[in-house]
Amino acid sequence: MEMVYTGNLAPRNMPMLNLNDIAVGQRLRVEDGRVGTVRENIGDGQWLEVSFGGDETELVHSQDIVDLVND
Repeated sequence: MEMVYTGNLAPRNMPMLNLNDIAVGQRLRVEDGRVGTVRENIGDGQWLEVSFGGDETELVHSQDIVDLVND
């Protein structure tokens, strides 16, 4: 059976991400399933500026990040 998590709930075995270690260009997945590319790390440990396609970026909070994508 596959477990599904919604909202800010995450499995207990999910590693915690240190946003200070996330570099520009890293790809990540957010709660709504979109995958984006980090354009700027604000450096406060909570916010990243992420592009989800095109030229526009949006701020993503640490609680909205599901995991990092390595492709």
